[in-house]
Amino acid sequence: MILASDLRIGNWVYFSNEYDLVSGVFENSVVIKYRSYSPVLINSIKEIEFTNEWLDRFGFEKRDNSNWWHKGNFTYWQDQNTWYWRMEPIHPDLTMYVHQIQNLYHALTGEEL
Repeated sequence: MILASDLRIGNWVYFSNEYDLVSGVFENSVVIKYRSYSPVLINSIKEIEFTNEWLDRFGFEKRDNSNWWHKGNFTYWQDQNTWYWRMEPIHPDLTMYVHQIQNLYHALTGEEL
């Protein structure tokens, strides 16, 4: 079950038998960009399973005939039913902040640092 706190503006969700974007997040509801401009209850939307099609849709490029997908510094690959990811070294002039690492870790694991 998805929680409103799991979502942010711009996330893709499944609502009313179609994929759509979240354009607002409240405690127990969300606003769906192309379907409704008033909030809908969180239990009326569903999560979308992560697949190769979504990597392609997001602009990742598949390397040769492998299960490796790349975009910028990110690499995703699948081994049987398990997804893996890694991030190549970030540009040395890029400043990283603690809250960014906390948010990334939480997004990938569901746990807080």
